[in-house]
Amino acid sequence: MIAGVLLGRAPRTLSSHRAKAWATSMLRTRLLPWTEIEEDGWHTTSDLLVQQYALFPDRDWILLGEVVRTPRPPAATDAYMLAWA
Repeated sequence: MIAGVLLGRAPRTLSSHRAKAWATSMLRTRLLPWTEIEEDGWHTTSDLLVQQYALFPDRDWILLGEVVRTPRPPAATDAYMLAWA
């Protein structure tokens, strides 16, 4: 799961390459290379490893700053729920 502050939106019609270029121009700071995360999502940090950013497609391309990434919770199975109960 990814959460952060919305920094901008771009049309979903952009390719991922153009969306990353758009996001980089919006951030106006030196970034490490974008790395792929999730499905079609991208992640980068500032060159000083202080600020984190995420870019992913939804209805539009969504650019998030101050990103927090948390693992997805494990899927609850019947056996797991019975053991927990």
